[in-house]
Amino acid sequence: MHRLIEQASQVASRELMPRGLDPSLWRDLGAHERFYLKGLETEQRGEHRSGVYQELSKGFAANAWHDLVREKRGQVACLLTATEMGARSLYTGPLAGTLLRHVLMAVRLTARTAQPSQGLAWLQKEVENFDMQHTKAIILLEYLGKQPLPHWKVDAEAARLLRGTLMNAGV
Repeated sequence: MHRLIEQASQVASRELMPRGLDPSLWRDLGAHERFYLKGLETEQRGEHRSGVYQELSKGFAANAWHDLVREKRGQVACLLTATEMGARSLYTGPLAGTLLRHVLMAVRLTARTAQPSQGLAWLQKEVENFDMQHTKAIILLEYLGKQPLPHWKVDAEAARLLRGTLMNAGV
């Protein structure tokens, strides 16, 4: 039974890949990373009900999804932006230690300082074997940089700046 549930979860996750995201990156992501990225796409369509996040969490087997969402006025919810996450849950929590979490922290540092070199330094220092993760980080930054949501404006711009810096850094 457990194996059947796991297989169903894997099929659902493949089918739920956000538009515009590289399939090879998607395959390498964990449950909460997939939940987060799909949640951003869901928000772009104007969906902000907490029940939608709950359903997404089931599809991805992302049990700690509450740590990634903030609720406003009852049933209206949205994912935390990189800035809102701050340094929380960097080493514990659903995204702890993942490339996405490190990229979000680098975006936050870039947004806070207006210096993409700060975000780049963070990634180079904190991401194990960063030279092997470089391309994946660029893909994540490209996706985050395309967020049209008003509450993502500053972080999306920081993601674009950081992506450009990363591409020119030639790790």
